[in-house]
Amino acid sequence: MTAKPVLQIPNFQEQYLTSTMKRYKMKTPAWMRVPTDSVEVIELINGHPDGLAHLGAWERLQAWAVRNWKTGGLFIVRQRPMTLNDIAIHSGLQPIHVPILEAAIPRFIDLGWLEKRSSNDLETIMETFEKRLTERIQNRTEQNKTIQWSSSNGFTNISDSDMKGWIDTHPNLDIEHELKKMSDWLASNPRRYTQWRRFITNWLNRARPNGPAPISSDSGWLKDLGDD
Repeated sequence: MTAKPVLQIPNFQEQYLTSTMKRYKMKTPAWMRVPTDSVEVIELINGHPDGLAHLGAWERLQAWAVRNWKTGGLFIVRQRPMTLNDIAIHSGLQPIHVPILEAAIPRFIDLGWLEKRSSNDLETIMETFEKRLTERIQNRTEQNKTIQWSSSNGFTNISDSDMKGWIDTHPNLDIEHELKKMSDWLASNPRRYTQWRRFITNWLNRARPNGPAPISSDSGWLKDLGDD
């Protein structure tokens, strides 16, 4: 038996999910972000006598997908592909609008706004969506960790991506050695900083390979390394 196709909005995560949704902090969005204008929209309107009706149908499909964003842009209900009648009802349309959807959906596919997937792949598609979303959340959480410094522990919460970024932008510096020099300097010159990332960035920008600490306790630009 041939598997029934399921419709999906491609690149749904990148195009429609906001940062709040990606952190699972919004259950049912009340708005969505869409392009204000595009060549494809003009083509949709002018390329068919019912072009404006098709645009209205597309707005309804997008709205349903965003409200039900955990499906990853898949038009499914109870883990099965939606029929045209399902799509109409769940999108806030009426059964009389099904012929409009029937004419519009192939056009959405031609424009690249929708694609057909095999319902046999539903489980894999959903697992992939969940995995990518989880990875994005983990990466964002890692990036948002605040770098700290203390005399007992030195710098903490420095990620691998932080180190890679500093190494890429300062290839002539020994970053680990510079961090040790910063820590030694801070232990000898206690001050109240909170912007540790800024402190490190400004230090590295002024550091010289194999040179001494780029500041002294009476340096005129000491305040620029971080906030007091």
